[in-house]
Amino acid sequence: MKTISESFSIYGYGLFDFCITTEDKEKGKTVYNAPIECRKGGSFAQALFASFLEFIPTSRIRVLSELEVKYAPELEAFGEIEKEAEGEEVEYKTKGADKFKFEGFGEIDFAYVFIEYIFSDYFTIRAGKFLNPFGLLLERRDAQPTYLFLFLPQLYQKHKFGGKYSESFISDYNVGLQIRGKSRYFGYTLYVANGRGSVANVIDANDDKGLGVHTYFQVPEGRFFGSRVGFDFYTDKNFEKQNTRQNTFGGHFILSVREIGPGNLELSGEVGLTQILKSPIVERDITAISGYGLISYSLLFDSFQVSPYFAYDFIDLDTKASEDSTSVLYFGLALNPSPYLRIKIELHNQIPEKGKSVQIFGLGLSYAF
Repeated sequence: MKTISESFSIYGYGLFDFCITTEDKEKGKTVYNAPIECRKGGSFAQALFASFLEFIPTSRIRVLSELEVKYAPELEAFGEIEKEAEGEEVEYKTKGADKFKFEGFGEIDFAYVFIEYIFSDYFTIRAGKFLNPFGLLLERRDAQPTYLFLFLPQLYQKHKFGGKYSESFISDYNVGLQIRGKSRYFGYTLYVANGRGSVANVIDANDDKGLGVHTYFQVPEGRFFGSRVGFDFYTDKNFEKQNTRQNTFGGHFILSVREIGPGNLELSGEVGLTQILKSPIVERDITAISGYGLISYSLLFDSFQVSPYFAYDFIDLDTKASEDSTSVLYFGLALNPSPYLRIKIELHNQIPEKGKSVQIFGLGLSYAF
């Protein structure tokens, strides 16, 4: 973090990765939830670069914005200008100089733009654009240095339900209002926002609003410090898909045990159940479930931390397609040579209900500044 003044700071994080797989999917689709460039031949990617601007003018007011650059797309603002000489006259050709050009896949997005007023630790109002608070990972979905995963579980990916309806269990972004608070023992967030019933979750296009609840209880100290259990609920309508209603319920937990032998043991997991209700484009009610469990053991050697982990990830989309049910076993190793750098190594074995299993190897460097 770079503190420009007592009230203004700049900081951020990023992810550079390499991914290789044993099988490619057809028509450019990604394998499991690996990055879009994950292919048989392997590929490097600057997957994410995010920078934050934080302004705290008083002890009660905080303004935060985050600019995300994913896969570093090429932008050309003015193009090229060529000149051709014909006799004594010179003719200039704009060659796209009058248009804004975008090349390659990628995304530039303001993920956070909000202001909050802190009445107390127990009561804060946040207004603006934010990541939905859901489970253990969604609110810090792109904050790669803060968790062990290299690739996020299927619960946080986009899927095709019923062979037609393509959506995620919960909307990532929202624009609206939050009431949130926390103490040593619990935390909560209540929010109302535009939801998927708007244009890019920014301009509301129907009368419905997205509603959500996020709660958790935690152990504040002692040998089980960091342990927690929590519950979530989110509902909205999808305007682009004829106001289809989607309700999602979630539960999450962390069991953290300090000083088990020379290291610390942690067991964590989440489960989510989503209901997509019958609509003009959904023939029947669809209920899908997804979840994962992860066990890790962290060893600290002076300032160097080593964390091997094992996880099981599953999803059942309640469809008749071959991708209806998929389970994934994966092994990982996270190395922290400093508080600002985490090296992640993961090996996945994806086991579809039907079809051939797929193995994925990923290597990532996540960093903070």
